[in-house]
Amino acid sequence: MARYTNEFREKHKVALLCKVLGIPRSTYYFFRYEKPCKWDIEREILKQKIQSIYDDSNGVYGALKFTKYYLRILILA
Repeated sequence: MARYTNEFREKHKVALLCKVLGIPRSTYYFFRYEKPCKWDIEREILKQKIQSIYDDSNGVYGALKFTKYYLRILILA
């Protein structure tokens, strides 16, 4: 919920947004200044690779075909 407050922060005060959402202001500021961890970065890279393979296959690849394709790439790399 704290991340949604960023969208409305310019129009409303943070204190009001947090009160409406039922979260402490400290939670908002914790998530606002939180840096992504290594796993978040790796997950985003993997997500982009998956989307690229899916787009290249014109949306035909399902989970099974994708797994076989991606494992083949990992083995050859």
